[in-house]
Amino acid sequence: MSFVNAKNLSSPLILFYKGESSTITSHPGKKGYLIDEIYNWDFERLEYVHDYIQWLFPLAERSAFNLDAPVLTDEDIECFKNDEDLKTNVLKSFKLMMKFYGFDCDDSRGSVSLKKSNNFQERSKNWLTIKNHNHLRITRILKSLTLLGLNRYALAFFNILNELYQDYKQEISTCSYNYWKEAAQISIDR
Repeated sequence: MSFVNAKNLSSPLILFYKGESSTITSHPGKKGYLIDEIYNWDFERLEYVHDYIQWLFPLAERSAFNLDAPVLTDEDIECFKNDEDLKTNVLKSFKLMMKFYGFDCDDSRGSVSLKKSNNFQERSKNWLTIKNHNHLRITRILKSLTLLGLNRYALAFFNILNELYQDYKQEISTCSYNYWKEAAQISIDR
């Protein structure tokens, strides 16, 4: 069932998530990305390209790192919460990033669980390090999932991050952990 109507049909974010438009960039000579292109990227590209994460996991506040990134409106949020196609793509984005971080996601039985994948040790080398930019990405993912009504996924992600924090306090700063906890707490409160 599609919830998209004339009012939100012009939203660049909704069009991107529907696969009908690419990300927007103001950089001369640089083209945007279609969502299906991003879904086909390898892990190296997901690591080194920095202007897609704000499109996959939008927030209601402007990005300090990507001025071309969309800002969620109330209409966008309602659309994501009520449109099954949009939800499906957000979950596809989430599962892509979980693979990138080295987690397997199982949501086949109505609940959501994450566990370390067989390649966790290899994958974690890219993000489980001191002051890593992926810690900011993780905060964004948690907040975005909550805003878009996917609290169970945000909580499952936080739960495994919480377990990791107990073993990797040198690599995960207290500051990063507290941001994650705050984003997850918002999810609990909703």
